Amino acid sequence: MLKFVLPVILLGLAACQPVAVDKTPEAIAPPETVGAPPVPAAPTPGEDLPSLSGWGFAELPVGDLGLKGTEDPAAIGALLKEKYGLKEPAEGAYSEAVKVVESDAGARVLFTQLNLPSDSVRSQQYLVEVFYPAATASGVTGFGVRRQCWRGANPGAWTKDLCP
Repeated sequence: MLKFVLPVILLGLAACQPVAVDKTPEAIAPPETVGAPPVPAAPTPGEDLPSLSGWGFAELPVGDLGLKGTEDPAAIGALLKEKYGLKEPAEGAYSEAVKVVESDAGARVLFTQLNLPSDSVRSQQYLVEVFYPAATASGVTGFGVRRQCWRGANPGAWTKDLCP
């Protein structure tokens, strides 16, 4: 019996040996977020309405924005940040920014969140398109979202699909 017990004990002790752990900053740092592509250029006079899906955005109902119809592009950016930004401070490298690109024909407002504290969504962007003169009561003709996922078939790439 002892000849069977001794090898089991020795195997158990071998499994308890300390393992070297790399604690260098490079080893524990989160993977870098793939750089956000540039904001789509502001529309030019006579330009056809672009498709948000052409930029890789999933279209959302414009009514979800809750606009009153009097907001300028900067106010729309503030609304995006208030509605979709994090309400509490986040740990890590989280950042968010609003960028407005305007021309005589309209504007595009982009709200970007990088390094979200989520186990599925790494980053996301909301895009609002406004054309002058207003094609709709609010002037907003398009609203959409795209994401970068932490995992999946192509992690880090911008996609209009939900993250796994």
